[in-house]
Amino acid sequence: MKKRGIYILAGCIIFMFICVISIVNIKYSKIMRATQLSSDEWYEAEGYAVKFNRYEVLDMEQLNDYVTDPEQLEEYKKTLQIDGKVVLVYITLRITERELMNKEWWTDFILYADNAWDNQIDSYLSAFIKDANPAKGNYEDGKEYDMIFPFNIAKVQIPEYEYDNADNWNYFMIWSQNPIVYTQIN
Repeated sequence: MKKRGIYILAGCIIFMFICVISIVNIKYSKIMRATQLSSDEWYEAEGYAVKFNRYEVLDMEQLNDYVTDPEQLEEYKKTLQIDGKVVLVYITLRITERELMNKEWWTDFILYADNAWDNQIDSYLSAFIKDANPAKGNYEDGKEYDMIFPFNIAKVQIPEYEYDNADNWNYFMIWSQNPIVYTQIN
C-alpha cells in the first residue's frame, strides 16, 4: 500500500511538471512569434521609430566614397585585417520622444542573411562613414534623420563560394529580438 502511494505521488509530480512545461512553452511561443514588416512600414520602439529605405553591398575598395577620412578606412582594414564586403543599410530614424530613447538604441539591430550569416552594426566603421554614426545624435523630438548602418562581411566568416554570391543573398533587417520584428530588405 505504501509503495502504491509513492507511485501515485510520483505520477502526480511528473504530471504537474509536464503541465508547467506546457504552460511555459505556450506563453513563450506567443512572445517569440516573429513579425515581418513590409519595407515601407515603421518599426516603433520607445522614443523612436525606424524604417528601411534601401541597401547596397560594396567591396572595401568602393567604401572610400562614403568615409570622411580615407586614411581611417585603411587603418581599419590593417588593424582588423578585414578583407571583405560591406552592406550599407539606409534607414530613416524618427524621434518621437528623445527622453525615452536608450542611448545605444541601435545595438539590437542585426542584419541576417538566409545562408545563416548575421552581424551587428560595425560600430568602428560607422564612426567614420558619413551619416552613419548613431551615437553622434543630438536628436530633436519630431524630426527625421537619414542614416547609414554598415555591416561587414569578412571573408573569414563564410566559405568562398558564399562570399562571392553576397550580392544575391536574401537579407533581413532584425529591428528587435524580443519579440522578433524584422524587414526583408530585398
